[in-house]
Amino acid sequence: MVEGYLHALRKYQEIRPTISTQEVIFLLHVAKQEGRTLADLSRATDIPLATASRYLQRLSRRNGRRSPGLIHGYRSLEDSRRLQIVLTPNGQQFFQRLGLPSSPSKGSSA
Repeated sequence: MVEGYLHALRKYQEIRPTISTQEVIFLLHVAKQEGRTLADLSRATDIPLATASRYLQRLSRRNGRRSPGLIHGYRSLEDSRRLQIVLTPNGQQFFQRLGLPSSPSKGSSA
């Protein structure tokens, strides 16, 4: 499975060369388990929370073609201080184009 993600990383950088490797890793973590908090993603990717926040802003911005970004952050209904991150439909389509499930943890068996 790791080889599939490494392939996705290289292919993603071909498609969108302005996205850094660390941002792609962050995006893969979002896809792996949607709904995680920004703090959880920060810990999982071993980056400061402020950096994770910048990644969220960059990856959720609309690009020049006016299409939605790849991820979206929303406030938790249980605790409005918590920001949960999910893939947008555009982000899910991106993973489908790469031949990867948008939420690998949903499709894998433990």
